[in-house]
Amino acid sequence: MLKNILLWFICLLVVSPAKAQTPVPVTKFSTIQRLVDSNRFEMVYTIATTHHSFYLQPSTPYSDQNIRITRDSAFVIIQDSIAAGYLPYFGSGYFIPQTGMKGIVFYNKMFDQTKSVLGKGPRQSIAYRFTVTGQEDIYKISIDIRHNGQCYMFVNGLKRAPISYVGQIVEKVE
Repeated sequence: MLKNILLWFICLLVVSPAKAQTPVPVTKFSTIQRLVDSNRFEMVYTIATTHHSFYLQPSTPYSDQNIRITRDSAFVIIQDSIAAGYLPYFGSGYFIPQTGMKGIVFYNKMFDQTKSVLGKGPRQSIAYRFTVTGQEDIYKISIDIRHNGQCYMFVNGLKRAPISYVGQIVEKVE
């Protein structure tokens, strides 16, 4: 219980200064690359996609369900070697979103971190990958940051089905 309270307190410390600032989407690749190279950036997500199959009727598979989420309820912040994130989870066997401490929550040092620029010309992207330990699981996170600032994040945990999110890299402006 004390660990839960401490984790929420740390997340609030990271997010509290951001509440006074307005997130502005970044769409210029040189600015995106500067932010990623500095290891100080934030991403907000608005769509979650589950990656499990289930059957509505016999022999009718339905998978990869897109779910809209509010902009305030899904984010990842990278600050130097620390990654903090709060993401709702919509996995197999759940009829309602797993939010709060049941969602994907982490605030820890990143390991196995890699980043590389992909492509040439005006449509470059950045592949950013790391592993982070959350309270309930270890997450392998792969983020594809496109030339226009759109982010595609894939989260694989050891204890849950994979899930992906679509969002935007942002800067804080006062």
